[in-house]
Amino acid sequence: MTKNLPAWYPSLPRVRELNRVGPDGATHRITVVVPTRNEVNNLRPVLELAAPFADELLVVDGHSTDGTRELAEQCGARVILDEGKGKGAALRLGMREASGDILVFVDADGSHDPADIPALVAPIVAGEA
Repeated sequence: MTKNLPAWYPSLPRVRELNRVGPDGATHRITVVVPTRNEVNNLRPVLELAAPFADELLVVDGHSTDGTRELAEQCGARVILDEGKGKGAALRLGMREASGDILVFVDADGSHDPADIPALVAPIVAGEA
């Protein structure tokens, strides 16, 4: 993640502040999976907003030609190349490669708000989903 965050970056709780221990005492790991293809102009804020909530940022790249892979790596994401079979295949590859036991999928264009991640994972951690 970028050390000097932009002025618009909200004050968000860090991953250590999220409740990640379930009622059975198990601690959960969260992987945020982001499928991409030529998203260099959109990706940085998505990764920076998701990073506080993720143990792993996993970018599944569709062979971008605009620097998307390099930007993702600069932001601390692990990048894997997809099989070139569309978004569904990229998501399935992300599921196979993720190290977390809770997976959150967000689009690289910012259409999903990473600030919603705590609300999405809370019922899973609590054993209610």
